[in-house]
Amino acid sequence: AFLGIAYGDIDPELATQFGLPVREGVVVTDVLADSPADRAGIRPGDIIVAIDGTPVTRGGDLRRVLREHRPGDTVAIAVLRPQGRVTLRARLAEMPPL
Repeated sequence: AFLGIAYGDIDPELATQFGLPVREGVVVTDVLADSPADRAGIRPGDIIVAIDGTPVTRGGDLRRVLREHRPGDTVAIAVLRPQGRVTLRARLAEMPPL
């Protein structure tokens, strides 16, 4: 299942350096236009902390959770923003050809 983001892992050192509100998670660095993430309202700078209630502490967690879903599934994505935590819903798509 495809979400359509580029991301980086947050670790305690990075969190301290940038004054982030969490010590682990996945920070969105880019969102592909017209992707499931784009349509859900995910934007660069969002910190993904959970999908369907499953904690996301690093990229491996994100990939594992997405592998458990199929294209067409809708997932609840908990993200942190400067204004606080929000939950967005994304309908996953099929991985586009490279």
